[in-house]
Amino acid sequence: MNDYKKHTLALNKTIDQVIESYYSSHKKQAPCQKGCASCCSQFFEISGTEFSIISSHIETLTPMAQTILRIKSEE
Repeated sequence: MNDYKKHTLALNKTIDQVIESYYSSHKKQAPCQKGCASCCSQFFEISGTEFSIISSHIETLTPMAQTILRIKSEE
């Protein structure tokens, strides 16, 4: 793994830890109320590096697990 990817992974891990720490002491779900726009279930953007990491992990899954993941992602 190249240095850029290692650095990015370390940075993402730090970000994840900060977010996890925040949510462990706050409500875990959005306080949806009248007028909710379902923002928690909308599409979101990821970086090219994040896409690469996710793709690499998916490739390690069994064909059956990949199929299940594909089906669930289309729901």
